[in-house]
Amino acid sequence: MIIHIVSEGETAFSIATEYGVDATLMLRDNGLSAYDILAVGQALVILKPELIHTVKEGETLFSIASSYGMTPIRLLRNNYYMMGDETVYPGQRIAVSFGEENKIPASVNAYA
Repeated sequence: MIIHIVSEGETAFSIATEYGVDATLMLRDNGLSAYDILAVGQALVILKPELIHTVKEGETLFSIASSYGMTPIRLLRNNYYMMGDETVYPGQRIAVSFGEENKIPASVNAYA
């Protein structure tokens, strides 16, 4: 996962191109649509799927998961925007797997 801070003149398409990701998926990962305007200083999460599957006619979430040796639950976790809905449609692009993520120790400070 990468955090990108929007600079003046950048668009969703230019940012997606810079990181080699699909602009629609990048916007969806950030809860945005193509109609939203990016603000200078806005932070965007960039998730880089290692493998994306384009749904074909007749496929189901279960059949796609089986073809990759994974569970439908794992596919839903990789595609949180589906919000647990197992319905897929032809042409839909779903993330099957993500590249190795950097594991950085976290420090948490809090008051109760």
